[in-house]
This record gives sequence, C-alpha cells and structure tokens, in this order.
Amino acid sequence: MFVTDKKRRCGSFLNGQLVGNRIAKDTMGMVQFLEISKHFGTFLAQEKPTTTGLEGYSMSNSHMSYLIGEHMGILKYHLHQLDIEYTSYSPKSVKLTGTGFGRAEKEDMVIAFTKETGINLSDVFNTRGTTVSPINDIVDAYYVCKHHVGMTILKQQELAEAQSTSGLDGFKEDVE
Repeated sequence: MFVTDKKRRCGSFLNGQLVGNRIAKDTMGMVQFLEISKHFGTFLAQEKPTTTGLEGYSMSNSHMSYLIGEHMGILKYHLHQLDIEYTSYSPKSVKLTGTGFGRAEKEDMVIAFTKETGINLSDVFNTRGTTVSPINDIVDAYYVCKHHVGMTILKQQELAEAQSTSGLDGFKEDVE
C-alpha cells in the first residue's frame, strides 16, 4: 500500500500487490498527515505484523527531513499503540542490500529492483522517469523489507548459536 496525491497513480497494480490510495494535497500538510495516519493505522491493524523495519533519516534536504520526521513520528506512534516492534536501518545499509554499494543513487536502486524482481515500475505506472514517486518509494520499501528480513534471520541464528554454545538450548531469551 502507498499513498499519493496523483489521481493517475491510484488504484490496484500488479494484480493487487500494489495499491495506491489517494490523499488530498494541502499546503500545510495537516490533511496529508491525518490521511496518512488513517491509512497506516488501518493497514497495520488489518495486517497485524509483529515486527517491521524502517529506513532511517537521510539529511540531504532539510525541508523534506522535517516532513519525513513528522510522518515517521505518526508511524512510530501507530507501531507503539499496536505493540509492533520496529528497527530503523540507515539508508546506507538499505542501499548496500539493494546494490552492494552504500552510496548508490536512486537510479541504481531502481535498476537493481528491476533486475531482481523482473518488474519495471516505470511500465507499471506508465511514466518515463524511474526516480519519481511512488517508484523510488516502493523500491526503497522493498529493500528495507529485504534488509529487515535478513537481519531478523541473522539475529535468530546468532541467538540459537549463543544458546547452543552456552548449554542453554531450551532457554528462550526474554527480551522487551
């Protein structure tokens, strides 16, 4: 699921695997904040994940950083309210997962996504650009998820190894 203020990007894509919900565009952002909050709250309540990964902040554009920070606060609020554990990952680690290079450009990430999945999002959204929203947002989300799954598996393997070497095979770690 993604949200957009572009009518042409609303609807169901890739046989329902991507769903674009339209939100109103306003100059102050409050309507967007409320709409995004509503969509994410509903999505999280329906899907009921137990854990998720988030991409940390990139400080390239200070105005956008403030907006992203405000949206991230809304998302973290919903995650906390629903008792969903989350881990934040640096943009560099997400880019490493996608391309093997931590300073990759958006275009590099889109190319890696297309090669890996066989899905050309420019064709899906009928657009000429590859680094426009929601394309780059979907690609980033894909690699955040992939990175999170990899890190979760690694953490579980390390825990199992630590338990087996300490003689605590049946012991289950109690983590808050």
